[in-house]
Amino acid sequence: WVQRHTFAMNETFRIDFDVFNHYVSTSSRSPFTKRPFTQKFSSEALHVVDGTTHTITRPDGAVETRALAPEELPETLAGDFGIVLEDEDASALVEFVRALS
Repeated sequence: WVQRHTFAMNETFRIDFDVFNHYVSTSSRSPFTKRPFTQKFSSEALHVVDGTTHTITRPDGAVETRALAPEELPETLAGDFGIVLEDEDASALVEFVRALS
């Protein structure tokens, strides 16, 4: 594995994070408002769902990639990421992803 984060020792302010978080969660130019994107990093693997592509990268460099059907997203999020959606949210996610196609 490689280092994924660095931290500067200079002072930061809450407003800096508020503006950044607002942009990435609301802007039509943000990649995070156009498709589902989730990642989970553990000692066993890096799991990434980007749209309907699920990629698993192991510490030895082995990579598994597979396409997900929109209907598989809620189960994948629950099983591999621990993100359990309410039925209404799961349905909304599936419909959102179907509309992207």
